[in-house]
Amino acid sequence: MTRRRTAQTYTPNYPLEKTTTMHIPTSQSTTTRPTFILGVGAQKAGTTWLYQNLQSDPHVNMGCLKEYHVWDTKFRPQASPAMVKHIESSDTPPNTLRRLFIQNEGLYERYFESLISDNIRTTGDITPNYCHLDTEHFKSVRQCLMGAGFRVKVVFLMRDPVNRCWSSLRMKDRNENKKKWRPLKNRELNCQFPHIASSADCKQRTMYEHTVTAIRASFNSKDIYFGFFESMFEPVNIQKLSNFLGVKLDISASNQKENTSPPAKINEDNITLCKSLYRNTYEFCFDQFPESRSLWRSL
Repeated sequence: MTRRRTAQTYTPNYPLEKTTTMHIPTSQSTTTRPTFILGVGAQKAGTTWLYQNLQSDPHVNMGCLKEYHVWDTKFRPQASPAMVKHIESSDTPPNTLRRLFIQNEGLYERYFESLISDNIRTTGDITPNYCHLDTEHFKSVRQCLMGAGFRVKVVFLMRDPVNRCWSSLRMKDRNENKKKWRPLKNRELNCQFPHIASSADCKQRTMYEHTVTAIRASFNSKDIYFGFFESMFEPVNIQKLSNFLGVKLDISASNQKENTSPPAKINEDNITLCKSLYRNTYEFCFDQFPESRSLWRSL
């Protein structure tokens, strides 16, 4: 007998009907607005570390999830069919909440408004899949959040494409290892790498030039932070990100990387292949972010 899924099995602790919101007149200085941190990736580039660090600040409330997957599911479902299926078919509280946000216009914004108080002035959503969004999508997100009274600050973290793709494969193996009897050996990982690195999903996550261009076309430059995984844990860069967000990040956590993948070594042929696949990405970043030339040495 097929189990029938109940549409809404989780009731959030805030009203679903329209509530009195904290809308702020547009003439008021944005410095008085609470901050919404919109983390848009990249996957395997330090977003989990950023989330954990933000959560430890008593003046920040990121809500009950790290990755809300609202805007990618709403605007680009074709880019993440597995995630869409997971959200639609699962009755877990997180996925029920995601469905509520997707199905009820304005509820996402009101949820985050409910997290703001005199003591809490920062909230946000760090979902690496948002790197799939284009300019019009980002503009829609910005309009929704600013209309709710937030100042939106965008964070996009990048990582050497070879390293990002390799780390992504190792994460995939780590997650799948929970269902099988052993992790893949180094040789097996290298055999899988060409397929993973050239897949549509991997390309969408790694071709940073598209995300950078869309972000720049959608947000004010002073509200955008571009960082690099290879240097983001240095105290000077943690302080720089802290100043941008208006949050006191813990510099002592500079060596506490989160969600790391098991160690393994990529072979030279795969490094050469990946550099060729993402040649345009390397050239774009070297031109737009000169520091990436010295940071990205591909293992």
